[in-house]
Amino acid sequence: MLTRNELELVKYFISSNSAIQELKNESLNYFFERAGLHIPDEKTFKSTVLQKAIDKVEEVINQKLLNSTDTAVIFDNWATKQQQDFTGVAVMTCDEKLERDCFVIGLEKMDPSHTAENIKASLESVLNKYTNDKRTIIGWLNNFFKELYRGCIAFLHYKIIFYKKFRIKRNDVRSRQWK
Repeated sequence: MLTRNELELVKYFISSNSAIQELKNESLNYFFERAGLHIPDEKTFKSTVLQKAIDKVEEVINQKLLNSTDTAVIFDNWATKQQQDFTGVAVMTCDEKLERDCFVIGLEKMDPSHTAENIKASLESVLNKYTNDKRTIIGWLNNFFKELYRGCIAFLHYKIIFYKKFRIKRNDVRSRQWK
């Protein structure tokens, strides 16, 4: 279980874009000792604290995906200047209450280039980490991440307005029993 202090330390490194090597900093260690707080060493932080935080985030994401009735998968591929290829994957979800959510679920290093097979393998690798029902996926969006994100929000926004205006229930939409 992640303690409050461990969680705040993880948040600090993420929000400040600081290097984990700062845990070796004598002044920082002195400050924590004076406050009566234990600060883990770099190795413990990476292997234990950070892993617990990652496990918790994945658990939350998995639960959100399980509660989703509609999921749009958003992905983008790119290469660094050093010719390393990556795929980033995000999802936009809508649940039974028509509440939307958007979050990144993975970043995969591709091997070795942007071929259809490598992109497919990369997407499957990210998506298969989670136990959601793949039948809830209503669309796949690629390239121009910002524009697609906006488009996905607009799509779900109008879908919610449509459902509310015509008082359509989620189960009716799934079974196509509405006129």
